[in-house]
Amino acid sequence: MRFKVFLNAENNYFPANFDDILASAIYELLNSISKEYFDNFKFYNFSYFTLENSYSCDDGSYYARDGNVSFIVSSVNDDFVRLFISKLILKGVYCGNNHLNVSGIKLLYTPDFTKNNVFITASPIQVNIFKCNNDLLKYLTDLLLSNYDKVYGKYSNPSLNIYVGDLFEKYNSLNEDSCNYYYMQVILEGDIELIRFAWDIGLGESNFKGFGMLGLD
Repeated sequence: MRFKVFLNAENNYFPANFDDILASAIYELLNSISKEYFDNFKFYNFSYFTLENSYSCDDGSYYARDGNVSFIVSSVNDDFVRLFISKLILKGVYCGNNHLNVSGIKLLYTPDFTKNNVFITASPIQVNIFKCNNDLLKYLTDLLLSNYDKVYGKYSNPSLNIYVGDLFEKYNSLNEDSCNYYYMQVILEGDIELIRFAWDIGLGESNFKGFGMLGLD
């Protein structure tokens, strides 16, 4: 299940690193729900944030004319994501000292993966450089299958191929966490159930912290 969430801020000014600040706040809320109600469940994902109708200021900060921000959240557990939405509606979320309230919720359709299998990263794919061992696509495939097994049990005779499309950008870690980050076009071929799983939880590591979400290209 996947929702697009619309937030409205009390203050129209956002710091240059608002994305990271807001991601941390959203993760903290998701993590608290996971620990309290779902036995430390980690199979959820959220995208980076979009400032609607905004422009950047000379100091690197942003001004959103209407104070509107949006992002996408998804999970393989419908109850989990619905409870998150309910908590967010009740409490809102802070970006530093700026309080944001929910102004709208939209349930997003699940694509027909037999016709749409080309995706773009809605948040960067995170990969530990030591675990990956210089074989990115195999590592992403193995990690997704491992996550599937943890949720649903062993997948019998899985068929999944991951390819990189025209867009590929790689960034080294800025905080020495031994990770690389990838923005790329991703082509998924194989079992629809596995493609749907990747759509729900993302690719790579730390999806529950807001990495690796896929959107349709």
